[in-house]
Amino acid sequence: MHLIYPSLAYEVRTVDPLWEPEYAWAREQGWSVSLYDSETPRLWSTAATAEPAIYRGWMLSAEEYELLATRIALRVSTVSYLASHQASGWYDIIQPFTFPSIFGTVATVPDFSAGQRYFVKGLVKSFGNDSVVASQEQWMRL
Repeated sequence: MHLIYPSLAYEVRTVDPLWEPEYAWAREQGWSVSLYDSETPRLWSTAATAEPAIYRGWMLSAEEYELLATRIALRVSTVSYLASHQASGWYDIIQPFTFPSIFGTVATVPDFSAGQRYFVKGLVKSFGNDSVVASQEQWMRL
């Protein structure tokens, strides 16, 4: 198994602190690991491996992920990588097991006339405490 983690932008040989526990655990398991700085874009690896890698880190754009794929073979295609991060890519699979969802734009204002509340989520994440809206005013603020 070969895993790639994000590095600090200003110190390419240092894993991003948020990912450090998992990075250390992976190394303890004997897996090869690399560090990647998507801003420069630089890949730092202590292991020469021909096996495809899995990127574990901050969400990359399609362009950033494809650029990483030019530096090392990746197990997950760009299409699959993006689909796994955006709700529109995986919602259909879980739809029978969850509340109904609507994919809309900012201009799609929900119907609040009967006192409904809505949990609003972006394609990638929720908005914390502001995710529950019960009025058009809250919707517009969000």
